[in-house]
Order: sequence, then C-alpha cells, then structure tokens
Amino acid sequence: MSFFLSITAPSGTGKTSFLCLLIRELVQRNYRVGAIKCCHHPITTEHTGKDSGKLSLAGADPVKAIPSTAAITPYNDQFSETDICLVEGCRFAHIPAVILYRKGFTADKTWRQPTANQMKIDITNPQSAVKILMHFIVQNVGQPQRQL
Repeated sequence: MSFFLSITAPSGTGKTSFLCLLIRELVQRNYRVGAIKCCHHPITTEHTGKDSGKLSLAGADPVKAIPSTAAITPYNDQFSETDICLVEGCRFAHIPAVILYRKGFTADKTWRQPTANQMKIDITNPQSAVKILMHFIVQNVGQPQRQL
C-alpha cells in the first residue's frame, strides 16, 4: 500500500517545481512514485503543459488529476504499486501534509498553520528542503521495495 503525502501551499509558492525536484530525487533512490494533482479548474485528459504533465515528466507514474473537492481514498487502488503518492494541492485531505512556504513570498492571510499531522517547510532553498523531506519520507515509508 502506498504512503500518501499531501503537499500544499498558496498559489504561486512553487509547489509543482518543488514536487518535480522531490519526485526526481525519489525516483533516483528507486522509490516508485505516484502523483495526484488536485485541480480548481475543469479536468482534462491532456497533460501536456499542465502541472500533471510536469509531474509525469519528473518520473511520477501514475499521475491523476482530480477535482480539489474530491476525496483521496477512492484512488488508493490506483496507487497500490507505488511506494509513495504525492498529492499536490489537496489542502484539506485527511492524510499527512507538508505546507510549503518561501521567505519573502506574501501568502493569503487565511493560510493556516500546521496541525498535528502536518509540517511546514521553507522552500527558499529547494535542495535543502528536499533533504529535509527525504528524511521524513525514509522515516515514514522506509527504503524502497524495489532494487534496480
């Protein structure tokens, strides 16, 4: 069963760019990575040029775009062959979450502080943030199940 981790942040923070770095690092370490992109706009099956396409190009497989109001649980079976599924933009999903922020980036004042199953990471230096998150992932997911 896949470990689901939500990555949230205000629009424009750099979620997709950060996720692409993280996905490449995970794939390089032999993790099987899936991704779900929660969308606030109509869903299309065309991924070219979209955030979901960027996640796929970074190495996530499968990649699924869903409405931001959808529950994550119905998609569990589609990610059963992955070690981890990164969920972008589902701010209120009932799964562990990382809230991203950047120093100097002004966010919506309604953006919330982390709760018990959430942590906040500064992505001003993305490589340092990836190292911090990799430590968290190894603690919670363990080592990848496959070896190349």
